[in-house]
Order: sequence, then structure tokens, then C-alpha cells
Amino acid sequence: MNNKVKFVLLAIGVLLSLNVVAADCINVYVKDKNNNRAISGAWVNLDGYQFAGTTNANGYLYIPNEKIIPTPPYYYHKINVIQGLRLGQADVTVRPGSCPSVTVYM
Repeated sequence: MNNKVKFVLLAIGVLLSLNVVAADCINVYVKDKNNNRAISGAWVNLDGYQFAGTTNANGYLYIPNEKIIPTPPYYYHKINVIQGLRLGQADVTVRPGSCPSVTVYM
């Protein structure tokens, strides 16, 4: 094996061990607790203060890893959802390299 191949394999190993390649994210679905219909336009906050975005027409919001504050060895977050006077809340744990889904009923 030549030196270039050894270097590339070493670099990949280091990146994987640091979880740099991991795609941590959260898939949020917001639904009405009475009829299970999707709620669009709901404001989603992460950990009570960081605005993550609004849900689309299907009641869905993708929160990318840039908005997830790392707290090793796993990431525990509280999802708060607001639409008008309705409030919803859910807890989610994001393990390194994962992209869990959470449904918030309001």
C-alpha cells in the first residue's frame, strides 16, 4: 500500500472518530391532538429559546445539525411549538450520527 492510500485511510478514520461526518439533525412533525391533522405555520423553538423555523404545509420541519448545540455524549433537547395561543412540547435525544423524528401534538 502506498503512502497516499495510507494517508487517506488514516484521515477517514480520524474524521469518523470525531463524528465530523455525522449528520445529526431532528425531524419535527406537528399535529393537532384532536384530529391528528398536520399543523402548518407553527413556530418551532429548540431548547426554549433558539428559533429553529416554521412547519411547512405538511406540518414538518427539518432542523439541521448547525442549530443543534452539542452536549456530549448525546444531545438532549426540548422542542417547543407555538401557533397562536396553542403550545406543544416534546423531548428528543439526538445521538451522534442520528436524525430522530419527533411528533408534537397540540
